[in-house]
Amino acid sequence: MGNLKTNTPTSKKMKKAIGYARVSSKKQESEGNSIPVQKEFIEDYASRNDFFLIETLEESKSASLFNKSSPTKLLKYRPVFSDILDRAKQHEFTELVLFHRDRLSRDFYEEITIKTILYANKITIHYASTSETSSDKQNYQDKFIDLVFSSVSMLQAGLIGERAKLGQMQNTKAGFHAGGPVPYGYNLEAHNLLKRKKIFIKDTTEEILISRIFALYNLRFSYVEITKILKKEFPCESKSFAKSTLSQILNNEIYTGSLIWNRNSNHLLGEYDTTVSSAPSKSIEIIPPELFNKVHDIKISKKGINNLCYSSRFLLKGKLICEYCKNPLKSKNSGKGKTSVYYCSCEDENSAEKKIKKWTISIPQLKIEKYIFDILYTNLLNISKDTNLIQEHYLMYQSILEKEKTNGLTLLDNVKDELNEIEVNIDNANEFLAKKFSLQNESKDLYSDIFFESIINAISLMNIRKKELLKQNVETKKAIKFTVKTYEEFKIAFETIFTTLSDINYLKTNDSSPSDLKLKRTIIEELIDKITVNQGINGETLSVYLKIPNISTAHNFEFLQTCPIHKILSI
Repeated sequence: MGNLKTNTPTSKKMKKAIGYARVSSKKQESEGNSIPVQKEFIEDYASRNDFFLIETLEESKSASLFNKSSPTKLLKYRPVFSDILDRAKQHEFTELVLFHRDRLSRDFYEEITIKTILYANKITIHYASTSETSSDKQNYQDKFIDLVFSSVSMLQAGLIGERAKLGQMQNTKAGFHAGGPVPYGYNLEAHNLLKRKKIFIKDTTEEILISRIFALYNLRFSYVEITKILKKEFPCESKSFAKSTLSQILNNEIYTGSLIWNRNSNHLLGEYDTTVSSAPSKSIEIIPPELFNKVHDIKISKKGINNLCYSSRFLLKGKLICEYCKNPLKSKNSGKGKTSVYYCSCEDENSAEKKIKKWTISIPQLKIEKYIFDILYTNLLNISKDTNLIQEHYLMYQSILEKEKTNGLTLLDNVKDELNEIEVNIDNANEFLAKKFSLQNESKDLYSDIFFESIINAISLMNIRKKELLKQNVETKKAIKFTVKTYEEFKIAFETIFTTLSDINYLKTNDSSPSDLKLKRTIIEELIDKITVNQGINGETLSVYLKIPNISTAHNFEFLQTCPIHKILSI
């Protein structure tokens, strides 16, 4: 902020004015809109109109960061202009002088809000470069023209924004830095030939930390545990790895070698996110895409896990279901030196009161958990040999992809039809505009300038829609540009999934570690839908329903010596 000069009024009748000069970029300064140029115009205008110019305030801020969500925090990112509004409320001046109307704002709604405040305090706005004024005393025709000029400013801002976005998209597609903060793990370097372009290069130290973060999360360590481990393993690292920082790292696709434009690092990319990406580059890849996808599968699975079950030492809590009452088995920690159990206390239907509770099922915790882990291990080792099951999943996979391709082709046809219709309408509108002068000679009232302006606006809207459709056309073609795997290719991929058993083997050790408990629970959550328990003459029968694949296998498990059916056990 700075001032031009402070004057002393030579007459009591001189109107008090404040000047405001603003640039939002260095490019604007080079185009003749620099602060000194604006100040010169403002001072000259004030002198010609016999204003007492209190001072000219300057600001180097964008007008595109208006805080629309909070009227009480108006122009949060333009503190100098906020101060001018406060001074207007104190009636320190009556005239506000700017170089051009776009120095006030390029946003239509923002400009209306600002003018409402200024008009309410009897402030007249002056634009020095065009010698125009704007005040609450204008007639309706002048107010209408003022609104039109405001709309033009917003249109110019929109076009500038679109050009900037287009440049960012092109940079991203080409693998260049599109602007903004540089992700952790990388530095920027000037391109060998295109000096104005920046490319990403891996930071060898930070690359190791990124790999470690993904590896730890893949082992189901929590954010807090990862932070503690990183502090211990990398004591010289100055960066603080808070939960939000780790989440942003785990969500960022750049670590797989692909640059993504227009993505929010705080969440995973979703179905409706409109983004542009570069081709994968091994030179900037830190994490294999397979590990990245696996980490996000873990994140999604964690969201569905009850926190209490997730941290409980009863790993099958919520998974064991009583076949009789359909309720989950409860868990009881019997204390040191005693056997902890899963149990169910159904109502005794044969009791006269029908409210007497008894343990109809009781299963030792460690035995049932070890048994279930053995079931998982055995099934996952042998399941890839089940050709019928693989064939069933292949047909499902084939059906889904073919449906996606069919839907995509249908969408492309619809987009093509709408594009053709828009092209016809634009051509017709342009032909009509070409006849403007002849039509106005026939009837000036019917074919007024406002009438033709509405046609021009309609053409602009159709061009915007055309651009959206062309973009949708490209994205849809890209989305359906895939090849359905052959049965043999699918079988290999299927076998790869179910032969990666390191996590399952890990379930059998380190029972006391909280991280190991989470690891076990997460894998159980991913693989097991439910385990129904049914008591019978020969003991309890377990039916294990696996999510991947969704099959049911019954296993006999005798516990008569623990819970005889005829004996009521007290808790």
